[in-house]
Parts: sequence; structure tokens; C-alpha cells
Amino acid sequence: MDGAISAAARVKMAEAAAAMIPMNRDVPFSEEVSQFISPEQVAAAVYPNWATIETHRAVWTETFDRTAAT
Repeated sequence: MDGAISAAARVKMAEAAAAMIPMNRDVPFSEEVSQFISPEQVAAAVYPNWATIETHRAVWTETFDRTAAT
């Protein structure tokens, strides 16, 4: 796993054809990635609060299923 998230591996993954956003903060965005998203946009993204989602998941799923079935 360490090899998969190493800076060297992430640099390669940021190149075409994968063009993945680096998961390692020490790796700059590649030219390919920078064409469609910036580090500032990634930092400003809203990330789900999985603890809250898990707390309400059963009720939300039941509500969705009931709504979708009608």
C-alpha cells in the first residue's frame, strides 16, 4: 500500500491516461490534471460526513425506497 501512495507512484498516476488527482500532498498536480481542476478547487470541495450518513442511512434508505416505489 505504501508503494501505491508514494510520491513516485502518484506522479505516474497523475499523467495521461489515468490523470488522477494526487492523493499525496507532496505531489504537484500534473498538467493533465490541472486542465480540469485546481488544488484550490479540491481544497474547497465538500466532503461527506460519513458518521452522520451512517447514523441516518437506514431511515433515509427506507424513505427513498418508499418514495421511489410510488
